[in-house]
Amino acid sequence: MSSLTLAPRSVADFYEELMGTLRSMGLEVQIHAKPDEVGDPIPFPEDHQHASYDAEYANRFWRILVQTDRVFKRFRSRFIGKCSPVHFSGEL
Repeated sequence: MSSLTLAPRSVADFYEELMGTLRSMGLEVQIHAKPDEVGDPIPFPEDHQHASYDAEYANRFWRILVQTDRVFKRFRSRFIGKCSPVHFSGEL
């Protein structure tokens, strides 16, 4: 099984490797490859401008999301009505 290396590199490079890895696994996927709700979006295959990655801060962000999901699930645990799942919003 292939794995993606998480390291500082351009969005275009990461996107190309991601799509290649998925294809090598026999997975043909369609991804809307242009960011939404940002000014002057650059399509992923063309984005050589953004190339930073900080593993420590990526991990911190992930842990914040996991904890937030737990809090939301606990908060609504006694609610008997219909509940939608927690969704990530691009606005932080």
